[in-house]
Formats: sequence, structure tokens, C-alpha cells
Amino acid sequence: MQLPPQLPRVKIVYIPADTHESVEEWTLEVPEGKEVECLMNRLNKHFSNFSLSQEQRDAKRQALVQQLGKDVAAKLDESMLEAA
Repeated sequence: MQLPPQLPRVKIVYIPADTHESVEEWTLEVPEGKEVECLMNRLNKHFSNFSLSQEQRDAKRQALVQQLGKDVAAKLDESMLEAA
């Protein structure tokens, strides 16, 4: 009996900045050609519960406006700036 081929796997060790949180080891199956997408999906899943304070959102917006320039930033709506 022959087993079906398995997807390549990669292990990632997440070391949190907060010393009260535990180190985690993640194993990801990586489909060919989806190496970056696979990692990004896992990171998005992990950080989806992360939220910024109003002060942090304001600082992020201010930094984006500074990087883009006022003319470009003026053409973007709030939802685009929030998503960045």
C-alpha cells in the first residue's frame, strides 16, 4: 500500500515579546507555490485578536500620512488608512 504524498511541513517558533506569554511552536503544511501565503495566513490568524488603542491608531495614521505625503493621503478614505 502506497501512502499519498504529503505536503512539505515547516515548524515556526513564536516567541512573544510579553514574557508572561508562552512560547509556541506551529507546524504548517506548505503547498507548493504558497509558501508566503501560508505563513501570512497563519500570522493573520494569530494577530487577528490584536487591537490598537486610539492613541496607537492615531500615531499609525500620522506615520502613514507622513510617508505617503498629504496629497496622496487626502485621496484615501478612512477605511483605507485603517486597513493599512
